[in-house]
Amino acid sequence: MPEEAHDYPLAQVSGLLELREGCLVLGGAVVFWPYGAAWDAENKAVSFEDSPQFEDAAAAPIGAVFTGGGGWYPTDTASFRSWRGDELADSIEKCQEATGISGDVVYAYP
Repeated sequence: MPEEAHDYPLAQVSGLLELREGCLVLGGAVVFWPYGAAWDAENKAVSFEDSPQFEDAAAAPIGAVFTGGGGWYPTDTASFRSWRGDELADSIEKCQEATGISGDVVYAYP
């Protein structure tokens, strides 16, 4: 996420975390993470230590089942782009093209 959120979707998200074509996929959908989450290439995991709300959360490693909070969002609407900004929307579109995954994306947090 490009900025810290003030509220979070309350659905539970769960699925296998994979790395496909340089993109993170959770449960078969391209995934985006809270502000401050970072890719730890050495450990092949998403780290939350720089995420203000989730700095004490354990990292999410590739190949593990991740369970946390979040929600699913359609990206085929102009509202997604205006809601999350062009940079995030462009990144998601690139990952959808690279992986061949279309449809909803998932927002996940620990």
